[in-house]
Amino acid sequence: AVVSTQSTGELLRMIGDINLFFIFSPDVAEINIMVAELKYRRGGYGSEMLKLIINYAVNYLNISKFSAKIANQNNASMNFFKKNNFLLESVSDVFQETNFELSAKTIIKCNLQEVKYPFASED
Repeated sequence: AVVSTQSTGELLRMIGDINLFFIFSPDVAEINIMVAELKYRRGGYGSEMLKLIINYAVNYLNISKFSAKIANQNNASMNFFKKNNFLLESVSDVFQETNFELSAKTIIKCNLQEVKYPFASED
C-alpha cells in the first residue's frame, strides 16, 4: 500500500503490503496483510487494502474463499479480520495459530466488493 499526503508535501511511501497465496485449491487463497508504518495503523488503510484485493481476487482470479492464519497471541490481527467479516474456522494448539475464513457468500452478503479508492488523486 502506498500513501501520499499532498497537503503536507509528504512523499509517496509504502506503508505495508498484502499478499495472496494459492496452496490447496485454485479458488481458495490464503491472505496476509501488514501495515508496517505505526502511524498508519488503525486508520482504515488495512481494511481498504483488504477490500481492494478481495475485489480483485473475486472478479479476476475467481477466488471463492479466503483464509487468514494468525498467531494465537496476535489479538490485534484477529480483531482486524473479525471486523472485516472473517469467521473463526479453527484453532491449532500445535502450530499456535488461529484460522479465519471468508467465503464468497459472505463477500456478497456484506457487500465487500463495493470498494473505495482512497489513494487515487483528485486531478
